[in-house]
Amino acid sequence: LDAMDQLEYKPNLAAKSLVQKKSNLIGVVFKEENDNSYEKIVKGIEKQIRANGEYDFLTMTYQSMSLVEDWIQKRNLDGLIFIGDFSNNFLSYLQKMKEHIVCIDNYNEQISGIVYINSEDTLGGYLATEALLKAGVTEPFILSVKLENSELANRRYLGYLSCLEDYGIEYKENMLIEVPKEDFLEGKLVGATLQSRGIKGLVCTEDILALGVLKTLYNFEISCPKEIKIIGFDNIKGSEYTNPSLTTVETGSERKGEKAGELLLKLVDKIEIKKFEYNIDAKLIKRETL
Repeated sequence: LDAMDQLEYKPNLAAKSLVQKKSNLIGVVFKEENDNSYEKIVKGIEKQIRANGEYDFLTMTYQSMSLVEDWIQKRNLDGLIFIGDFSNNFLSYLQKMKEHIVCIDNYNEQISGIVYINSEDTLGGYLATEALLKAGVTEPFILSVKLENSELANRRYLGYLSCLEDYGIEYKENMLIEVPKEDFLEGKLVGATLQSRGIKGLVCTEDILALGVLKTLYNFEISCPKEIKIIGFDNIKGSEYTNPSLTTVETGSERKGEKAGELLLKLVDKIEIKKFEYNIDAKLIKRETL
């Protein structure tokens, strides 16, 4: 040990992994690379994985089952974290290859042995809608990616509906505005129609949509929040720097990543865990658009 200190010896993890028949590598697979909350999730994963000292992680964007399978086998990954809405058939197949799996933002029926970490998205939708109502908006609208394509958006929408019901607000079909994808340009296009629709308050199920709306309001010299109030979702990087700064719902993306890293390392190191489902609290971050 004295000699190791004097020589500043560092263990060779590659050699150690050969002896232990472990790679000391964790794989992180994204459903879609353009999801704006991924940066915070990965930051949380990195904090936990690298703090351990013996593990590192690799990432890839999902393209096909065969590519993911090949990637796992070639690198002999010790565990897997999946971010997004992966199907149960896909996860069940990979579970036979690697039993240690954690899913983030996956709302499908749970598979035994897989850990699921999600946000309280329905509560978040409720809080955003309630904030608009308390700010004097009598008929809040909601802007979302097509609900049939996103369980995440569906849950936020259910929170919106629940709040309207609790406050005795009649829901009308035109109060839901659906767009094909979560995109800044889609938000800009919707923003151009808000005044003609008589909309005074809008919940956006993604910050990127809200930022697009804000851009159009600025270009049209429509005052926010005086004329139209807006609330986004996810508290993505940069949302606090807009003018006006964006009120949003924080869904705990970094905390989800931290929890995923913590639990996966326990599974890999064969440490018993008692829970396989975790929900991270949502909270309203009030800024200048409300």
